[in-house]
Amino acid sequence: MSSSEVAYFSLKPADLEEVREQNHSSDKALSSLLDNSNQLLATILIGNNVVNVAIVIIANYAIEHTFVFSSPIAGFLIQTILLTTILLLFGEILPKVYARKNPLQYSRFSAGAMSVIHSLLNPFSKLLVRSTGIVTRTISKKKYDISVDELSKAVALTTTEGEPEEKEMINEIIKFYNKTASEIMLPRIDIVDVDLSWSFRKMLDFVVQSGYSRLPVSDGSEDNIKGVIYIKDLIAHMDKGDEFDWHPLIRKAYFVPENKRIDDLLEEFRANKVHVSIVVDEFGGTCGLITMEDILEEIVGEIADEYDEDELPYKVLEDGSYLFEGKTSLSDVRSHLNLPEDIFGALGEEVDTLSGLFLEIKQELPHIGDMADYAPFRFQVTQMDKRRIIEIKIFPFERNWEAQ
Repeated sequence: MSSSEVAYFSLKPADLEEVREQNHSSDKALSSLLDNSNQLLATILIGNNVVNVAIVIIANYAIEHTFVFSSPIAGFLIQTILLTTILLLFGEILPKVYARKNPLQYSRFSAGAMSVIHSLLNPFSKLLVRSTGIVTRTISKKKYDISVDELSKAVALTTTEGEPEEKEMINEIIKFYNKTASEIMLPRIDIVDVDLSWSFRKMLDFVVQSGYSRLPVSDGSEDNIKGVIYIKDLIAHMDKGDEFDWHPLIRKAYFVPENKRIDDLLEEFRANKVHVSIVVDEFGGTCGLITMEDILEEIVGEIADEYDEDELPYKVLEDGSYLFEGKTSLSDVRSHLNLPEDIFGALGEEVDTLSGLFLEIKQELPHIGDMADYAPFRFQVTQMDKRRIIEIKIFPFERNWEAQ
């Protein structure tokens, strides 16, 4: 019986295909057994246990009536060693070795007898399968929650010898499922859009100069987005004048809430065949824009195209400080400067960008030259546009890490 378990469940795809062709007299019975593998396994396990118990009882009876032992303990030990050796060698090891070497041949040989045994033990095997199913479902209901930090630490332990780029990508994939649209979107203040009232030539010139393939179309304000214009839809009308009505070319805009998880958004992009969406806040106002490229970059890193300049997103100054754009995300700062995940402490969990971190520290509107100390850094605002922080200089207090 034990050899049958190995034989039936060691059949290769080519063997199964040969059985389905039914070129052998036993293939029909064998195919019927394999159609319900769970019940077949239950039958084999029950039969194997019945055979083993029967062998133990018969052998024990025979030994007790054939040999006389001076000590009951000695008799028990000899019986145990002898029966264990016989069962392991002739009941488990040798049959399984043979069945593993010749699975199809043995399966065909035993198919007839196994079909009879399967029919006899059918009620018991069904009961065992159902009982196992109940236990499995009960166990599967238990949820095993693991935090992102725990998963990241597990990755660090298992990828110590891997490439740094591969390790970084795995970590980004882990964090990917916890990120929302608001964390990676282009903020409203940076959105480049065309106005519905513009003439065709003005709109066309603006789109071409912008360098973008898709631009939102607003009606007086970014809070009133009417749709999205695709540059590929304008190609056929490049020779048209101001009198051309370009409004029918506007495609429907895809709106998403700011707390939309980006893994769900990526799936929606694929399902709806769109590449850009407008992010709205709880009041329905436009708070940003997000593209498929933005989402993919969260996994693979920056995707450069023919318009992107090949340069670092920060500058290393002579005094050892670093100059970043205020809108740079904290995750990018950590990545570019090779910083630990918890370098910005609790505030790093509450804000997304470098300018947001500065505002959270100061708790007031900044001015050019303002400084703030936090963690092992000093931050200084070096450029502003009205109330918006454009650039921030970072002075490291501790140099136990190194910029890449």
